[in-house]
Amino acid sequence: MAIEKFDITDRLRKDIITSRKDKSISSYELSELSGHSKYWLQNIESGKTKKISKNDLISIYKVLIDSTDDIEVSEDQIEAGVEKDK
Repeated sequence: MAIEKFDITDRLRKDIITSRKDKSISSYELSELSGHSKYWLQNIESGKTKKISKNDLISIYKVLIDSTDDIEVSEDQIEAGVEKDK
């Protein structure tokens, strides 16, 4: 079965950057905390990477959400900022 991938929209890219900066986390740190190489998120934020798997997207937001205790985000809210690859 193929891995479900989503287009990384400008809205999603900006949301990741803003959320990361609000939490004072570097792109390298967020990459490693979400289980990837240190340049992975930098490629997403710069627009070099155009698609992302559902699991990778969730791994980013889990780190961002875990850095605060008062935010709850559903999977539907995460998916609202992406377009499914058809």
